Amino acid sequence: MIKFEPGSHQYSLISILSVVGEIPTSALNLVGNARTMPDLVRRLNKRHKVIGEDGQVIDNCRILKIVGKSEKRRIRIHGSALELFDWLGEKEYYMSAFQNNKFSGSHGHIERNFRNAETVIMFTKAGIEFRPQYLPELQGRYKLNRVLDGAAFYPARLVKGFQDYKEAYKKLAFSRVVGMLVAHDEAYAVYNFRSHWDNKSFCGEDKAQQAIHMIVNLNYKLEPKASAIVIGDDFNVAKDMLTLTHLDRRKKLKIASVYNHLYFIPKTDFGVRMLRFFCVRDFKEKINSFLYEKKYLDERNKKYEYDICKDNIYYLSILDGNIGRMERYWNFLNKHGVIGKVICYPEQEQMVRSYFGKRIIIQKVDISVIEKILDVDMRGLFDEE
Repeated sequence: MIKFEPGSHQYSLISILSVVGEIPTSALNLVGNARTMPDLVRRLNKRHKVIGEDGQVIDNCRILKIVGKSEKRRIRIHGSALELFDWLGEKEYYMSAFQNNKFSGSHGHIERNFRNAETVIMFTKAGIEFRPQYLPELQGRYKLNRVLDGAAFYPARLVKGFQDYKEAYKKLAFSRVVGMLVAHDEAYAVYNFRSHWDNKSFCGEDKAQQAIHMIVNLNYKLEPKASAIVIGDDFNVAKDMLTLTHLDRRKKLKIASVYNHLYFIPKTDFGVRMLRFFCVRDFKEKINSFLYEKKYLDERNKKYEYDICKDNIYYLSILDGNIGRMERYWNFLNKHGVIGKVICYPEQEQMVRSYFGKRIIIQKVDISVIEKILDVDMRGLFDEE
């Protein structure tokens, strides 16, 4: 017998599958404990009696099925368990998004589904809502002035399938965006590069950024900036990205030329801790207020990319994850021949050192200190209070 109720791993898995369709087995460690999750999947791959929180029952139900081999191995919901989506109120969305529970086996479709699934799992663990029925609906008929107290992640199918506004739909159709995060008074395009930085042209992402601005302006009372969150397997992906864009000066090949603010989040538990910061209003300003005295913040010359100048040393913090500032900071240091100090987490140190070399001083801060300052809620979306 399987109990299907909030707080259980099976409830989390099915809730995520209702939006992403399939999950790579390599991402199960993000959903739950790396030791217990494979055992749970094997158990859910057998037939059981399933009981819902309101007493609903499905007899002889196989909840999951495993398909594919090696790196393409993935889990989907089994046909006998589709009623679970009814219990969640997500069946209509799922059947429409995934062609009545039919999936393409092409490499491109699998890769896209994996990127989407990993991203949704990261936001789920960070406590950020992603389920269509709980998100403020996107529309393109008239301007709304919604104010969001918190954070909401719109998965790729909600953003790219936005047909109310045809101009935005056309711009997003072939973008590599995997979703959009709206957090308090800011909005971010979201990408997932997985294990490697894709050095293809980002010309098309100019249009994606414009489309997201259109959608946000119509639905929320905020002025969107050119901001993006990039998810990658680890900080080596960010290091490769920074190295490639640092060496290649052709503007159209640089994601930083599309998004001035580029937040890199590793696809790890540490990355989940960083994502939680976006749930805190004005978290970047609060981090700076903790790091620097107000008089130095007030004296900053906003024409240049740095945080403060103290004792002729120019400081830059990337504790918020914004690596998009690093190139502009590097150019500023070289142009003016000044001393720089970068404040980062120990997990970011190798990335920072490989980019700047011995050109700067590094000051490290543990992420637990910032979590305490921001009073971060450490629960995931499906964790019980």
